[in-house]
Amino acid sequence: MFNVTRHLSLGLAVLAVAGTAFAGPQAKSASTHPNAAQSAKSVAGKSKASAPTTLAATGKIVSFDPAAQSLTLSTSKGQEQFTLESSTRLRDSSHAIAPADLAGLTGRQATVRYHESSGQKTVVSVRVAGGGKTSAKD
Repeated sequence: MFNVTRHLSLGLAVLAVAGTAFAGPQAKSASTHPNAAQSAKSVAGKSKASAPTTLAATGKIVSFDPAAQSLTLSTSKGQEQFTLESSTRLRDSSHAIAPADLAGLTGRQATVRYHESSGQKTVVSVRVAGGGKTSAKD
């Protein structure tokens, strides 16, 4: 009888060790580190925080410098300058336009979506409101 009890307890010990091995390092780290779940949340939060925030400005187009790819708007904060990139999306009402077309749209209302880094405002998109003249023929 003593041998049966000894074998049963030895078998249970083997199963307990095997169960821990199959649970993997995640179960072990969670049980040994009480802040493991909190650490995972903070890492996930940091990746979201690193994405740039898109800002918006609305105002009248003052000028566009095609050489510098620089757009100037007159907003409620005064004149603001924005830099276009090759990936910037440009629209006049519902039509896509080229950057050079912005020079002919002075005085028109526009909404600029941009990212700001180190004082540089890099344009994601420009939407010019309809209703104004777009060429000398109009």
